[in-house]
Amino acid sequence: FEFTKYVKYNPKEEIPVIRGLNIGKNGFIPGDYKFIDRKTLEILPRSRLKGKEILMVFVGSVGNVAIVPSDKEYFLGPNVAKININIKRLNNQYVEYYLRSIHGQNYISKLAKSTTQSSISMENIRTIKLAIPSPHIQDLIVQEIEKQFTRLDESVKSLKDVKRKLEIYRKSVLKYAFISKK
Repeated sequence: FEFTKYVKYNPKEEIPVIRGLNIGKNGFIPGDYKFIDRKTLEILPRSRLKGKEILMVFVGSVGNVAIVPSDKEYFLGPNVAKININIKRLNNQYVEYYLRSIHGQNYISKLAKSTTQSSISMENIRTIKLAIPSPHIQDLIVQEIEKQFTRLDESVKSLKDVKRKLEIYRKSVLKYAFISKK
């Protein structure tokens, strides 16, 4: 992979580069892209991302995992591994959730080298093991996880609303506490 030999970032180009900062503990983080031209994409076809690929950071924030959105074409940036699944009955979303789980993260951290900057080799990424239930069970697991994430998002929104209302109430209490009474 001769990334530095061919890749020159240019904000005026069209192809966004997914880098480690686009892959967080909770999945894909859009924005803050660097861009390359289409010619570079053609020179390095293995780095072309069309959507639904599983990515893992292998230097720095080791073990952060995300699935590439399907909204446009992307390019694979440095320090990010593309994990190709060669098993037809394996749901990419299931794999992502497993790798993001505490079990997956513990497994990855055991494979990582910790120096000044953590890293995991491509060879070790290839050896990651996971249980493969039937496709139906994988789908049920993914549905349940997404249902729980939706509930969590709703709870967070509700808590933010309560916090906003408490701030308004606090201001009104302070306002009335210092009104001069004549």
